Amino acid sequence: AKLGWNLPAESQVRTYEARILDEIDSGRIESGALVTLSECSEDWALAKLPADGVIPRRHLTWQELVALADIAAPRSGFHEKRLLRDLAAYLRSATNMHDDPSSQMTWVVPVSHNSADGSALNFIETVKVGYYYNTAKKVPKSPFNFIGFRWQSALQEIRYVKSRRLFTDPHEALPEIFKESSTWGDHELFELGPAIVPNKPIPYGKLWAPGHHRALLDCLLTSSTVAEARDESRERFRAAGLEL
Repeated sequence: AKLGWNLPAESQVRTYEARILDEIDSGRIESGALVTLSECSEDWALAKLPADGVIPRRHLTWQELVALADIAAPRSGFHEKRLLRDLAAYLRSATNMHDDPSSQMTWVVPVSHNSADGSALNFIETVKVGYYYNTAKKVPKSPFNFIGFRWQSALQEIRYVKSRRLFTDPHEALPEIFKESSTWGDHELFELGPAIVPNKPIPYGKLWAPGHHRALLDCLLTSSTVAEARDESRERFRAAGLEL
């Protein structure tokens, strides 16, 4: 089981397979299967994980596991019903599915007039038609609901994240922008909502690393700089005894 888009390493998968085989060989169980859990879709996970061994394998998303618990709870006995509901509540709080304070953060990223190889649109134009993508390793692991976009040295607009998924072939992910298939490393694609445009562009201010930063949405819309919004957001979290 992994948080976010992470998947177990091949060594982990083989270790658990060996444990299941030992249980079968000893007669303690008749059969077994290996289930992996993460935010990744089944197709993505099975393409990345090592091929099936002698143990049947299945991948579930956290959402699917929570849905199974929700379906099973009403059909169960009193104690089982309580345990299943507790399990579903815990999983919602422990994964990216919950609405915790950090999910209200806006991830602020720079975009430019440059284009990715094979793209019919530059990065700003891609945002304008409702999409943003980046290498998966550069995306924050903690949840967020909004992305703010900076160009011309200022935050120009903020957009709600309607959906997000992983891809390696840009044509498969965005066929209207990439006309030919190619093989990239792991990337994440965000489908975006309509633009929230500040009254005027918000300059970055005194930020040591003017790349990717996070701040609460209302702080961004009411502060004179992104740096001020970031600092105010951090102060709110500290006052509430929370960590960003």
